Amino acid sequence: MRIVRAAAAATAAAAALAAPAVAHAEGVDQTCDLSATRFDADTVNVLFPDSSAQYWSTRYVAVPGTRIRIDGTYPYARYTSWNVYDPLLRPFAKASDFQLQPDPASANPFLPGADRTTPPEQRHYTLFITFDPNDHPGPNTIYVDPSAHPGGLITLRVYVPDQGRDVTGGVGLPQVTWEPTSASSAPSLDSPCRGVEKPSSNTVTGAYGGLAGASTGPPYPGRNPPVWHKFVNLCQSGADLLFDNQIGDQIPQTGQSPCGNFGNGGFLSNIDNAYVYAFLSRGFGPIAVFRGRAPTFAATYPNAPVMPGGTQLRYWSFCQNDPIDQRYVGCRRDDQVRVDKQGNYTIIVSQPGDWPAEAQKRCRASSWIPWGPQPAGVMIYRNMLPSPSFAQAIQNVTYGSEQSQMGAYYPGGRYFPDWRAVVRADC
Repeated sequence: MRIVRAAAAATAAAAALAAPAVAHAEGVDQTCDLSATRFDADTVNVLFPDSSAQYWSTRYVAVPGTRIRIDGTYPYARYTSWNVYDPLLRPFAKASDFQLQPDPASANPFLPGADRTTPPEQRHYTLFITFDPNDHPGPNTIYVDPSAHPGGLITLRVYVPDQGRDVTGGVGLPQVTWEPTSASSAPSLDSPCRGVEKPSSNTVTGAYGGLAGASTGPPYPGRNPPVWHKFVNLCQSGADLLFDNQIGDQIPQTGQSPCGNFGNGGFLSNIDNAYVYAFLSRGFGPIAVFRGRAPTFAATYPNAPVMPGGTQLRYWSFCQNDPIDQRYVGCRRDDQVRVDKQGNYTIIVSQPGDWPAEAQKRCRASSWIPWGPQPAGVMIYRNMLPSPSFAQAIQNVTYGSEQSQMGAYYPGGRYFPDWRAVVRADC
């Protein structure tokens, strides 16, 4: 129903913009559509989201002679970006925080070494998404070819707001206006929806993560030990889910995979992120343990005064997801993961009852993620904006060579029958 309403609004807006307009036409305010479709842990927890990120999206119709104007404020957060998607939810263009040039009298706080305490009135940027190749309204302009992408989604992300800031990073939503390319000035009035916030909680997700569930019988999904695959596209991840297991081993190989024809991305993936995933099954054991080298990251939380530089990644995280409904059950981001003296992490994935307080006490250098009631699961490991010198980043890995190319940064995994076996082996 929401998509139908958005499409109807887009049609009405296109008709309005096609009508005769003065040079200073204000266009159609779409900020409310953006806030209405914010992803939420207990309502729109789909498409394998990350619990440390907030997502907002709005639909677009690529009408020639029009553009989308975004008047935004850099958030007080680790990261922000805009991605443009086709109808299959594959990203094909983006504008990341460090790429967004500030408006006059403003500064970009996301550049390495930049002042992150700059007041809101000095944190403005303007982004245009235009459907006219001859339209160049400002330095931050993304061109979308109407013949190649007649419609799709635009998504805003904000990762890790500073302590005490709301999910927008303390600056509210950007104003999103659909206007004719002849418009020559900013909207005269702020959108009433810039401060709109949908109620948010983790009550349902938290309860879901604590439910008990039984394992199914063999053959089980996934591998023992777990195997990580780089996310390439929807086709390949679906093929891995169905056939990267004992059942798939019995199917004759027919040659080249057809998934090479499906392009890149999907599930509203972020161009700045690269992902590896591993399918899990409690049939192999109730506890899965992953160990690897922890990359360095831009530690901004709770409120770093300057933007860190010289790190291997801007951000990384592990999430445990339900492979069927795609919700996250639990995540741990980089600054929430314990690291030992050698710079290695230990991630424990289990149901709550399988990792009691005694296990947590004995394995102080480990970090626990809930499995949830589903007998199968999928772990997702994200890498964001790697340094050019970080050769082991997921962005530099080819499908099928993940372990050899990631080296010490590959999250090697094992299954265990109980927490005491984990303590004996890894703590």
